Amino acid sequence: MLLALCIAVYIIPVAEGTNSQNIINENTKIGLTEKDVVKVNAATNKVKAKTKKVKAKTKKTTKKAKAKTKKTTKKAKAKKTYKRTSSSYSSSGWSSDPTMDSIIRSGAHFRYSGRYHTGAEMEKYGTGDCWAMADYLVKKLNAAGYQAKVMYASGRGNHKHAFVLINGAWVRIPYGKYGISSSFGV
Repeated sequence: MLLALCIAVYIIPVAEGTNSQNIINENTKIGLTEKDVVKVNAATNKVKAKTKKVKAKTKKTTKKAKAKTKKTTKKAKAKKTYKRTSSSYSSSGWSSDPTMDSIIRSGAHFRYSGRYHTGAEMEKYGTGDCWAMADYLVKKLNAAGYQAKVMYASGRGNHKHAFVLINGAWVRIPYGKYGISSSFGV
């Protein structure tokens, strides 16, 4: 037992020391002191922390880019469904119909925002752009048996407006007469 105690006291510390000694010898071969090793370890930890921040920022940026792409894609899909026409339009000669009036007036409670582009989204979120308002009104009017469609408003770029067929002519719905915000178009 005494022999085992002597071996434990003498051999184990020597074996551990040998390992530490080997590491120190390896560092000495390449010209590093213990201070240098500490500095290298500190620098490595800083690099790791910075890398972690960059990865987090990249992930956040990627998420924003995906959301923007999704929004752009949604708008592009909506854009495909409508055709440009070159007719001239006016709100004059508007025929008053109580059912049609109530459908159009139902659009007055929505707020304008460039965030949503379809009638369904506008109904769900309470806000949308001119594309959403036109889509909303056309779907409601068509469901009630009227002939209505979305068309580009002449001279207004990508602005869309709802039109309804009255007495054989496509007439632009005068949003303002129904309390619909002028942000959706005049």
